Amino acid sequence: MLTLDDLEACPGLAPTFRTLDAYARFDRAVLIRGETTTARLLFARLANGGAIHEIYCPLVTVADGAMQEQLRGAAHAGGRRGPAVVAFVEVNRLTVDDQQRVLAVARDRVIDLRATRMTARPVAQVDPRFGALVWPPGVCLEVDVPNLGDRSEDAVVLLPRLLERMLGRPVRLDALAEEALTEHAWPGDVSELLACVQRITGAWPTERTAPTVYAQDLGIPFRSAAARRAQTRRPRGARSRRS
Repeated sequence: MLTLDDLEACPGLAPTFRTLDAYARFDRAVLIRGETTTARLLFARLANGGAIHEIYCPLVTVADGAMQEQLRGAAHAGGRRGPAVVAFVEVNRLTVDDQQRVLAVARDRVIDLRATRMTARPVAQVDPRFGALVWPPGVCLEVDVPNLGDRSEDAVVLLPRLLERMLGRPVRLDALAEEALTEHAWPGDVSELLACVQRITGAWPTERTAPTVYAQDLGIPFRSAAARRAQTRRPRGARSRRS
């Protein structure tokens, strides 16, 4: 649902993109620290249109040979289309031994298996929500992707874009909805925002003609007095009762 174009429209990610564009010019491994949904979309920026072979580390173990098979597949793809960006996702969820194997690829920039050897451009991604990653300094060029809670103005950009795609028509946020989005801490990061979009889409009244999203549609806590007023907003056209 989320695309690289969506991320590129986010002002809070502009410094991240500038860093990635600078890194793309160097033949070095890159370590991305950030929420997985967002980070995976950034791989293409580093690939510059080249091939990407993604290895989702938490689902494989070296013991059963699965990682070796995926690395061999990356080497085969690289041999046919030129060196691939090999992206190791959520490396901090691997065992220590498997992390060391990924570290070797990042350090040497080579996939070296029996009868298979390929120069690679490794990208290692870690999701800080799942713990830290301790590697020697200087192995990778490093970039931190801010959490959505630290760039909450991006939620105001992303929500209407995603809703328009889901509902098939443009939508707008009223002022209180914008306030609620920017004041929310987003502890679930982008995954929480995507769930918010799905919730709004699923509950969108068929009789609603005005494409406006109100604060009470969001399903997130309101903290400010202004946002809380949205919970007691009278329906449009309702008359106040005289005492």
